[in-house]
Amino acid sequence: MREADPTAEDANPPVDTTSSPSRPGAMQHDEPIEQIDIAIVGGGAAGLYAALRLVRDEAFEHKSIVIFDAYDRLGGRINTLKLPPSIMPYSADAGAMRYIPDKQVLINALIKALGLDSHTYPYVFPTASYFSRGRHFSTDVDQHTGHLVELYSAGRAPGPTPQTGYKITSSAQRGKQPGELIGYAISKLLGDPDLDILGDGVGISSVRHLKEQVKRASEAGLSISFEHLSPAEWHYFKMWARYAGTKLSDLGFWDLIQGQLEEESYQWVEDGLGYQTIIGTWNAADAIPWFLADFALGKKRVRSADGDDVEVNVQYASLHGGMSRLPEALRALFLKEAWAPAGAHGEDFHVRLYHWLTTIRCEDSGAFLLTFEERHQDLESHGYGHVLRPSPPRTRMVRAKQVILAMPPGAIREVALEGPALDSLDVAGFKSLLGTVTSHDLLKMFIVYSTPWWWDGNVDTESASLGSVSTPGGVTEFSGYRTFTSLPLRMLYYHGPQSQLHASAYGEVSNTLQPRMSMIMAYCDARHALYWDALKSKRDNHGAYTSPRLEAQIRTLRRANAEQHAEAQKILALYGVPEAFADRAHEQVWRLHEYRVNQNSFQPDQITPIGLRRRPVPGSEVILYMNWGRAPFYGGWHSWNVGEVSHIVRRKVAQPFTGLDLYICGEAFSSDQGWIEGALRSAELVLTNYMHMPPPKWLDNLQDLLTRARYDTLESYINW
Repeated sequence: MREADPTAEDANPPVDTTSSPSRPGAMQHDEPIEQIDIAIVGGGAAGLYAALRLVRDEAFEHKSIVIFDAYDRLGGRINTLKLPPSIMPYSADAGAMRYIPDKQVLINALIKALGLDSHTYPYVFPTASYFSRGRHFSTDVDQHTGHLVELYSAGRAPGPTPQTGYKITSSAQRGKQPGELIGYAISKLLGDPDLDILGDGVGISSVRHLKEQVKRASEAGLSISFEHLSPAEWHYFKMWARYAGTKLSDLGFWDLIQGQLEEESYQWVEDGLGYQTIIGTWNAADAIPWFLADFALGKKRVRSADGDDVEVNVQYASLHGGMSRLPEALRALFLKEAWAPAGAHGEDFHVRLYHWLTTIRCEDSGAFLLTFEERHQDLESHGYGHVLRPSPPRTRMVRAKQVILAMPPGAIREVALEGPALDSLDVAGFKSLLGTVTSHDLLKMFIVYSTPWWWDGNVDTESASLGSVSTPGGVTEFSGYRTFTSLPLRMLYYHGPQSQLHASAYGEVSNTLQPRMSMIMAYCDARHALYWDALKSKRDNHGAYTSPRLEAQIRTLRRANAEQHAEAQKILALYGVPEAFADRAHEQVWRLHEYRVNQNSFQPDQITPIGLRRRPVPGSEVILYMNWGRAPFYGGWHSWNVGEVSHIVRRKVAQPFTGLDLYICGEAFSSDQGWIEGALRSAELVLTNYMHMPPPKWLDNLQDLLTRARYDTLESYINW
């Protein structure tokens, strides 16, 4: 940490002895008001990145910068859950779990600059099968019927004519997986004579180029991808594209997609895609390039562990030990380099947890008086488990010269805006900006088993064929595979014995801890998230569900390591689930697999009667769960509403009040919604365009990464 410089002209005393102004309806506060230069409210990816950029810029060298967060940790929706290795050796990414190295410039450069690049691994989860309408089928296409091959249905072996359960008549749509059908529909839409791009000469040439690319892809039997156009051409597409005379920004994405598909294809996408919110009625102008940049990424052929060439998506990457390594590294470097005025106390000065922002008062001087409620939670014994009890809130007041709200819109809506520097029109316009995006419920659950019972035969042999690839360095990495279902679980990622294990201090994967323990991550959103949330609320007096074996290990841990025991109890209190929840999860997992598994191979303690049907299914060791729709996050990700021109709105949101140093950034108001990269892009927009900071020179190979992604400058990238 830089030492205090008492001679600096802009050094402020840490507190002011004046009390808050007395006004009708105001909360009286007689404690001193703390004085700081910059308040960053929200310690997620955007807030942490902004904080580090500021402390590394010479113009802010002697500015006091403080991060406030409502939660019990920094990182926001990047949250890696870790129980002690003796209990659960996996790192469970309850929030952001991956990034795209070739396309997401800022996070790629940031990971390299922080020294985390050597700890990444390919996040390879090829799709293995589907379960929908009571049928199991693979990703293979039957040569005679053109349908996906059925594996099993209603207690009988596959028939002589494999069917998927969806009566798709179009030969062009039959045999496609849900994501491929959306890509097909987008290609049809982009090649439709009713699609046009208006605007200047570049826009007119773009539509010609676009239709040429669509025609070539169609002739080759391929769907169009993001790479078929340059980022500049996609920009013109988002701004000027019209379908049947109506701007795409005024049309819903799913309305356009289902118009290109027959009814059974539409139902197959809805049942099998796994994401309900992605196919919602969000802004088609933003949704089309967003979808093509992720789901329609080109596949590459790689050499699997058993020597065969397999076609997999290798674009995604993650960090050994979990994506929380990124905010942890940002936090550590920020604290190391941040400057504080005399009398401040290190980390406690720069990072304030449990601070809920309630009011922003804009003063005549241009400063901001921030009112926080400090809300702590204490771990208490309750029945057979532990619960978190909130302690009485305490009011804190801070005056800052500049404020960056790195918060989701749902949290910002809860903040009262007042003061002589604002009028009713300003506030009304600000609230309308917050309504330009929709927040989506999204959840993950992690079901940890003592053994990967769903695999037939040798685990190592089968895992090699399912999710192992050889990296350019010749190292074999195994992530696992995934399945999709119309059941409320929706999407399941099967982590193999070597995937996501706890990292050592050097980021190396440990293969000695519980080598046969395996984990299934289930992901769902929208109404399916609400289904599980209802079960989550039915917590009984026994606290979080754990198996008898795991409960015994926790008791042993209490005697061996009190600190780890307390941390385990806190994780279970925050993220554990009641027994009724576990019953439903176990039964649905079993329905996906019972056709493959010989029950006689199980040991008696592996089979228990569970669920409404009281069938014998394998019980897990523990289930961890997180729904991001709750406060203070108010949503797992966001999408631009129909009727919004995101390119214009993003600039208005970045500095919503002209002349006031109040800024907003985060994933919600970005061109990469749902990604860490969106948060970084949005933060960089605020820093460079509105706080007038130069590009970050300390990000390794930034210009090279921009060029590879086909952007000329950082400005063109963050303004895309």
